[in-house]
Amino acid sequence: MKKLLLVSAVLLTGALIVNAQNGRTVLKSSPNNKAVLTTKFLPINETVLKPMGAPAVHRKNPGVMTPTIVGFTFYDLQSNSSTSRRIIAFGDGTISFDWTIADAGTPYTNRGSGWNYWTGSALLLPPVTTRLETIRTGFSQIGYLANGSEVIMGHKGAPYDFQMGTNTTKGSATWTWASAGATLTASDVQGYTTGASNQALWGRIATGGWDGNSIHLVANYFPTDACVMKGIIAPMIYSRSSDAGQSWDYQSVMLPGYDSVRTLGGDAESYSIDAEWNTVAIAHGGLGEDVTLWKSTDNGDNWTRTLVDSFPYAPSIDSVGGPTDTANSNDGSLSVVVGPTGTVHIAYATERVLNDAVIGDGNYSIFPGDVGLVYWNDVAKTQVNVPILLADIDGAANGGNGDGIYNVGAATMTYQPQPAARYGNNALLNKPSISVDGNNVFILFSLPTDADSTADGQNFRDVWIVASQDGGVTWGSAQNITCTVGEEESFPCLAKRVDSYLYVLYQWDTEPGTALTNLDPDGSNEIHFIAINKANVLAGSASCNPNAINTQTTPMFSVAPNFPNPTNGMTYFEITMRQNANVTLEIYNSIGEQVYASESKLSIGKQSLSVNASSLSSGLYFYTIKCGDASVKGKMTVVK
Repeated sequence: MKKLLLVSAVLLTGALIVNAQNGRTVLKSSPNNKAVLTTKFLPINETVLKPMGAPAVHRKNPGVMTPTIVGFTFYDLQSNSSTSRRIIAFGDGTISFDWTIADAGTPYTNRGSGWNYWTGSALLLPPVTTRLETIRTGFSQIGYLANGSEVIMGHKGAPYDFQMGTNTTKGSATWTWASAGATLTASDVQGYTTGASNQALWGRIATGGWDGNSIHLVANYFPTDACVMKGIIAPMIYSRSSDAGQSWDYQSVMLPGYDSVRTLGGDAESYSIDAEWNTVAIAHGGLGEDVTLWKSTDNGDNWTRTLVDSFPYAPSIDSVGGPTDTANSNDGSLSVVVGPTGTVHIAYATERVLNDAVIGDGNYSIFPGDVGLVYWNDVAKTQVNVPILLADIDGAANGGNGDGIYNVGAATMTYQPQPAARYGNNALLNKPSISVDGNNVFILFSLPTDADSTADGQNFRDVWIVASQDGGVTWGSAQNITCTVGEEESFPCLAKRVDSYLYVLYQWDTEPGTALTNLDPDGSNEIHFIAINKANVLAGSASCNPNAINTQTTPMFSVAPNFPNPTNGMTYFEITMRQNANVTLEIYNSIGEQVYASESKLSIGKQSLSVNASSLSSGLYFYTIKCGDASVKGKMTVVK
């Protein structure tokens, strides 16, 4: 059985060493420019990292690329572990985006799929604030079929299943939704032995097949229900539709070799899937687990299993003989892509684990302060440690302060608030997203920025990228492509298709971490899109560089829909300011008469404007919020 993961107070890594004198995390470089792989332990009750304090002023590196805001969400957990492919570049200048969305009222009960489309010159829809579905879903995925339609799948609550939405052609905002029927109840799956009989959740999809109309789904059964199949609690399963989702010829298949010999427990989204015509690749990992590749060259009929990275103590970290010291593992966030020739490329983050044998409670500790990234492909079949060097992280070109130390915020012995705004059980460097273009390999990832933290020591993250020009043998420097101070960019996703640009989707926020794991309030999060000049990335000059497709000017502010809405009294507008400025709020009735107006001077960060609507008559009203030359319009309803 997979053991409970405990957060150790020692937040170290093979690439990080703690300096006990100044209490800050230090990343050192050896003479050969590779990270030093030594670790110094501190007493369990000693504070490891000191909070650096919030930036005195908000500033943005002059070279930061301008993002397009495609939508908003008050639900800020886009993934439990691996980040899926939620952006599709079609090759004709158009791009589709998908994310988990929810409004301010009830972000945990009304979430669903957000979608928008770039026409080549503008967004099809204004930044989206409402879900596509009429029922609650979660963690949706997007794909494109040869019949010309897009497909989105997200899991729903009991009775558990996947909701599938399709439009008639790419870029159409009209979607049809139905229960997919892609998975079986657990008791109907071959190898099921005991536990709750639910259907699977947390899906990942890829599209392909000989005619381009196959949908491949990988998911896992609800962990807390202790569903056991082939000795694995909450296992991963595979399903396939060969007819664009009309029927499923494979449902909830346990892949060959996936059993309790090497694996005792599954994890939500510790897997990644991709397809290129008849070639399908599924990569699976997890703390204390192997990194495993399943590859099919006949559209999912038959599979070959390859151990990419064997965890030495699988299937259980408390196996006889070890580990008595920390052991390196993948952290469960990984990404897979199938190249045009069928070669499979995998990237995954690493994190150390330690058997708490001295405690004797059968649990083990993790070290979420780790910084490690590994690349592998199924031709060379060699693990390549991608160098993430102090000179890159600490350097001014990537937003660092150049003091020779990687400053990453406060540590605490409790799970919440999490050190350096940890994302679940992932490492400090996490959520890679990989794409290939000939011999060029690109890996996007999430990493906290040097010396950029809140007053309570939670570090702000940026989106980073590394590139190889020789098929992953050697790698260039790590480059910070968002380069902001006092802002959080996380859950990065790189479009599979690469041309002259790399197309990136990520979530933007003014609070590090997530509301679920960091005890921070729910707030409005923006979904951003940027395009990066590929030549600059390969030349190592994309850090804080303006050479991108600036699809629109970033407004001085963003506004979440007012809540509650409808209202019969007070209603609130949450506004995120990017600089100090005056903001006006005007409300009009259905015949265009102004019924309310105000002007406020708002400072940087999240602010709230309130309106008492108790004096207004029942009906529909329209509001306009202005800041400089930018304005946001919306609707509100008053009920009595």
